[in-house]
Amino acid sequence: MRELRDDLRIASEQLAFFENEAQEKEMRALVAETADAALEHHEAQRNLEAIQKHHKHLISTIQEYEMRQDQLLDKLGN
Repeated sequence: MRELRDDLRIASEQLAFFENEAQEKEMRALVAETADAALEHHEAQRNLEAIQKHHKHLISTIQEYEMRQDQLLDKLGN
């Protein structure tokens, strides 16, 4: 569980970075109106979507583990 929380912390930091990068690349693509700028924006957006998916997966996994842990603790208490 501790390792998952550490992974989530790192993924959250990466998510913030990739969000900023995607926003910057989008602005550059709009201003430059070149194929290269559009490609860079597309790649940045794809990276952002990948880290968002990973971040959501970590949150979901932690929630599942916490729920399972609570169930086991309830069984111990009975």
